[in-house]
Amino acid sequence: MLKKFSYQTRQKHIAKLKSNPPDILIIGGGITGAGIARDAAMRGLKVALVEKSDFAAGTSSRSSKMIHGGLRYLTNFKMGLVYESCTEKALLQKIIPHLCQPLPYLYPVYSSDKYPLWMVNTGLWFYDLFSMFRNHSIHKKFTSRQVISLEPDLRQENLDGAVLYYDLLTNDARLTLENIKSANRHGAMVINYLEAVNMQKRGGQISAVELQDNLSGEQFQVECRIVVGAAGPWTDKLLRVADHSRQRLRITKGVHLVVPREKVNNHYTVVMKSPDDQRFTFVVPWDKFAYIGTTDTDYTGDLNNIYATPHDVEYLLKIFSYYFPDLSLGKDDIISTWAGARPLINGEDSSVSISNISREHQIFSAADNFILIAGGKLTTFRKMAAQIVNQTISKLHKYGYNPRTSPCRTAIIPIQDRGFNRINKKLRCSSLSSLFQMEKEVVEHLINQYGDEVIEVLELCKKSSRLKTRIVPELPYIWAEAKYSAAYELCLTLEDFMTRRTQLFLQDRHQGLVV
Repeated sequence: MLKKFSYQTRQKHIAKLKSNPPDILIIGGGITGAGIARDAAMRGLKVALVEKSDFAAGTSSRSSKMIHGGLRYLTNFKMGLVYESCTEKALLQKIIPHLCQPLPYLYPVYSSDKYPLWMVNTGLWFYDLFSMFRNHSIHKKFTSRQVISLEPDLRQENLDGAVLYYDLLTNDARLTLENIKSANRHGAMVINYLEAVNMQKRGGQISAVELQDNLSGEQFQVECRIVVGAAGPWTDKLLRVADHSRQRLRITKGVHLVVPREKVNNHYTVVMKSPDDQRFTFVVPWDKFAYIGTTDTDYTGDLNNIYATPHDVEYLLKIFSYYFPDLSLGKDDIISTWAGARPLINGEDSSVSISNISREHQIFSAADNFILIAGGKLTTFRKMAAQIVNQTISKLHKYGYNPRTSPCRTAIIPIQDRGFNRINKKLRCSSLSSLFQMEKEVVEHLINQYGDEVIEVLELCKKSSRLKTRIVPELPYIWAEAKYSAAYELCLTLEDFMTRRTQLFLQDRHQGLVV
């Protein structure tokens, strides 16, 4: 039976945290913190995770929603990063398949481009090699005439050809949530809307962390052996809480635009480069929609209030118009936007261009028992988490505490381990649609959204036919999802549900206001 994960669970976790201090306190409920909590709990450590807002409310729900090997890193000769990313990509496809959908990318090459078609094709052979040929399919090269048959609206002038390759599309917020839920099932105390506001030091160590419940306003202190900071763009703020002033990060902003698919009619994810600064962007098919992104600009504003500016919108629309000159896509076609902050590691030379800043992560200490991790990519979160837990266990041993732990198993144990994901998707969809008397579009959406747990959502519909009703007529989301999210996914607010448990806010032109 599925384990309850609700407001009542949260209150129990808070009570337990007050009376039973953990071995490791993780600050930050994004994908990195979620991965650390899952790994540490699976190894047998006593784990607590706190997040000042909702899980994945920051960068981890505002990415480009891609799990990828980093093809563009090949141009910077970051071979190790590409190999690591390709390896992790293959592992994620095994441990959480319903959130790792194969995504075909069409990379058109023009005669004016820096890298000619033969060189891009050679690079893709290396990409396949680093992937150990485990991608959905080996890449293919096409002539200009073949490209036009694949994407008829693509700019034809000076088109030399294209290559087709595969990476993965994910739901970044739900990927984070599934790791959080798995950590909870393995015994971790995971609590959203609980913020670390102060730290007490004694003898070069963090002796206690002061926490504030952002729902009730209550404050209390928690002692723990190891503190881990996985706060993403808020890492420098967390360092200041720990009385360290050094700036570790260079924050950049990434913006995406959501438009109706019919306005773009793209069959593939088209790789585009800005004619102004040569930055890579994409137009990605996304069910009934497409999204265009991303930008990459320095950001010094409020991390809690990041949004797309008119300049951001114009930049992305200009790139799109360059590649699809005959399509009239304008500001009025935009359904929604999302913007997020990237926590890049700040090097010594501030003049380095954003595109050349390393996407690799960095682990460092702000006190003997305070470990922080910053940088990195969505794709490599599992490996980053394993490195942090390894260091945590080493530090515990150093301090004379030797908990019984098992080796890391996150690469082999599925995040959802009930086996339903291994059944053919079309067979699942057809049989469940017939069994529960529901539209196939809705059932397919639920399978993609919940994986093995789709049965629990559908069982709710058995108890009340009203829960089968769509929340918005044009979209496949149903009211059963709201009830399920509150009971099993620690969904506490309307925003939690509309923007992270589902994608309703991004995909409904009215952002759900007419419901």
